[in-house]
Amino acid sequence: MKATHIHLIWGTLLISWIVYLGVLLAEPVKSESLLNQTEQQGKQLWQKHNCQSCHQLFGLGGYLGPDLTSIQNKIPNLDAFQILVNTGNQTMPAYNLTPQEADALYQFLLAQNRPGPITPLNHKADLNGWISKK
Repeated sequence: MKATHIHLIWGTLLISWIVYLGVLLAEPVKSESLLNQTEQQGKQLWQKHNCQSCHQLFGLGGYLGPDLTSIQNKIPNLDAFQILVNTGNQTMPAYNLTPQEADALYQFLLAQNRPGPITPLNHKADLNGWISKK
């Protein structure tokens, strides 16, 4: 291939990428959260205590502790959860959370297994990958 053809191909790819990036970044960020205030507080605790370094959600995270995506199958109630996070065990430290913090963290984990509110019939996929209402 001639050098001009290669430059033409790379130029076309670069322009296509710039256009795609412009479309992607032009879409406003959707700040609408599916978590209520308590669940948001639990998410902040999850991040603050770096729980994902040992535990997984949806298969993403550490491998030292169990995957907590379906926590209700492993720890069926808040009381058992509070005991575990506040006393710890051989591999998990005691976090000494207040009852409100433990409840928020537990509610956040329960929310991870909740089905989403989007029905395919009244939503569409945009070019940039966002899902929006029709």
